[in-house]
Amino acid sequence: MKYIYDKENKIEIVFSNLSKKSYALHNHVSVYTIGIILQGAILLTMPDEKKQYAKDEIFAIPPYVPHGILTVEPYSMISICIDKTILQKLEASKVYVEIVKLLKHIGQYQKISAEMRQKIKRYLELFSRMQMKQYQQHPQSDCVIFKEALKQELEVFPENKLNIEEMARMTSTSKYHFIRCFKKEIGLTPHQFQMQNRVRKAQKLLSQTDSMTKVAMDTGFCDQSHFIKQFEKIVGLTPSDYKRAFSIL
Repeated sequence: MKYIYDKENKIEIVFSNLSKKSYALHNHVSVYTIGIILQGAILLTMPDEKKQYAKDEIFAIPPYVPHGILTVEPYSMISICIDKTILQKLEASKVYVEIVKLLKHIGQYQKISAEMRQKIKRYLELFSRMQMKQYQQHPQSDCVIFKEALKQELEVFPENKLNIEEMARMTSTSKYHFIRCFKKEIGLTPHQFQMQNRVRKAQKLLSQTDSMTKVAMDTGFCDQSHFIKQFEKIVGLTPSDYKRAFSIL
């Protein structure tokens, strides 16, 4: 696997080459994702869809939508991850230009067909419209648990150890109502979501330090062994392998 991150434009490209890695149910916070299958096949599971994708097929996932990936046969895939804030700053056409630069940088642009390139552009235009409508996953839900205080705790400070009772108090609901609403809105349990965000934060911190112990402590893991286990489970690489595969532009 190879990760390349455009720090200025907040775009990440993940290239998996003949991977056999499956991914359990998870979501991407504040990130739009486009997946392009170059070889092999996967089964993508989302709340309203379970579909197999093979060579020269493409899919898109908005922020917060829970999804899982099951390997059907070893696959080569490009994942384009776009922070929603960049779509507030740049037009879709300009975002596409930055994506092309990254794809060329890792030598994968020519492997994407002209048809797939057009689909990438259409998805970016769709994402931009979602941004203009201030996209929310469940705008009419009666289970709105993501109040600002809790949102900041779970997304920005996932290392803070909050139990279910504390989370419920922050949303002024009962423990059981909170759990039901959280799973309905986010698609994950509070523990799964918190663990996922700890690992996502660890990915960012690994670009700033060589100390695995410090990253583990700063992201709320009780020990380095637990950190490595959870990191590999979610990312598909150990922290050391991820650091070697990761580069910043």
